[in-house]
Amino acid sequence: QGRRNPVVIIAKPARSRGRPNDASGEVTRRRCIDAAIRTFADFGYAGASMRNLAEAANVTAGALYNYFPSKAELYKAAWIESIEQSVALYASAIAGKDSLVSEVHAILDATADIIRHRPALARLSLQATTDAIHPELGPLPVPASLQVLLAGVVDRALERHEIRPEDRRQVQTLIVLLTWG
Repeated sequence: QGRRNPVVIIAKPARSRGRPNDASGEVTRRRCIDAAIRTFADFGYAGASMRNLAEAANVTAGALYNYFPSKAELYKAAWIESIEQSVALYASAIAGKDSLVSEVHAILDATADIIRHRPALARLSLQATTDAIHPELGPLPVPASLQVLLAGVVDRALERHEIRPEDRRQVQTLIVLLTWG
């Protein structure tokens, strides 16, 4: 019988948790926020621990605390980022629309796309309604980009004489209710 050459398998060592050598602190921070969006969306504020969040981001809990001093601060950062991503999609969707109705339709279509293609953003929005009871979170901040987007929709509707000035607040509230409930 002929001799067989032994097969040598060289395994790559598993990457340790933490910031990769070639990654910047901002890349790692962003990875932590993205993991937090998914984790908080799935488990809520009470159901997520800093250990779970660190594992999801593939960093150590100590590294996570380096970027965010508390779970509440990480939640707020995840919340703001989820809204910022949604607002960017809404702004793109309404670009070039010529009526309030077409802008609202575009926002609703973008909301459906978010639910289908970025479900963690939608789930975190829903989860935040119940998570807001936790006193350490306090009121969740409303990103300025959302206020600017809503004001722009209303301002354009006012310029086109589609609504009355006294209806400004109701139109903004309606858009928020249609998109976030």
